[in-house]
Amino acid sequence: MNWIKTKISELKARAKKVLRKMPTFSDIEVSPWASTECGPVLKSDLKKNLFQCPKCNKNQRILLAKDRFDVFFGEGKYEIIDIPIDKSMDDPLRWIDQKPYIERLKQARKKTNSNCAVEFATGQLGNGIEVTCGAISFAHLGGSIGIHEGNTILAGIDHAIEKKTPLIFFACGGGQRMYESALALQQMTRTSLKVTEFKKTGKPYLSCLVDPCFGGITASFIWGDLVLAEPEALIGFAGQRIIQAQTPGELIEDSFQKSESLKTHGFLDEIFERKDLNKKMGTLLSILLKKNELETTSDAEPEQQDREFIKRTSAAS
Repeated sequence: MNWIKTKISELKARAKKVLRKMPTFSDIEVSPWASTECGPVLKSDLKKNLFQCPKCNKNQRILLAKDRFDVFFGEGKYEIIDIPIDKSMDDPLRWIDQKPYIERLKQARKKTNSNCAVEFATGQLGNGIEVTCGAISFAHLGGSIGIHEGNTILAGIDHAIEKKTPLIFFACGGGQRMYESALALQQMTRTSLKVTEFKKTGKPYLSCLVDPCFGGITASFIWGDLVLAEPEALIGFAGQRIIQAQTPGELIEDSFQKSESLKTHGFLDEIFERKDLNKKMGTLLSILLKKNELETTSDAEPEQQDREFIKRTSAAS
């Protein structure tokens, strides 16, 4: 039996060496490299390519709201709306688990250089339509919605109402922030009511769901006049592991909870490529605002799928 103990000791020693070589989360964050299915890619190259893999063009997650604005409007072609927060409400429950929630919050703010997960900006689309646009930083505690996020969404929509602009929102995240318990859940009702208030102005609200989008986010403020998504975005309420645990033995297809499947079953209006979002949303807003007629010259004739979608949208408006 001694040889078995010796062999186990050798394996443990080798495992320790391997684990020491593995990068920590801190190492990954400061590294200039990002991991994709095609292998490592420089983060700078990834950003230049709209956060798509340079080899296969598969969408990678955009973790910061400011990066989302850069991709959508163009770098420097928008203005962030300054929405102050009340830091006395940072940790209403004084929550502590493995470490205090307030410490997690401070780390998230330092990491994203933002007071909360939600940010708003104003900018013009390619066709000149001015919009108010919101986005969620997934890097900020998983894009979860708490008191500050709820208040920011309300303030951002109020800005759109005041300026009489259409509203666009890029939603992602894991749902409501359970460190704030029922106070976070209240934000579902508050944001839904504010969206209803905005719709009464008659201005369009375009919602775009991006990977990943789950929980109370999909059960509240995302339901605009049109609900769009990026290709292969994971969207749902409960996560796949929870569903599998509740339905043991059921076979779940690979397409389950992906945007393509949701569109097939009527939960989404359309799926657009990331590079086309600005142009496509501009076209839709032109129709919904009844400002311009769609160009149908031979040089710029829309694809058959787009023509059918535009017809449906025109009829609905």
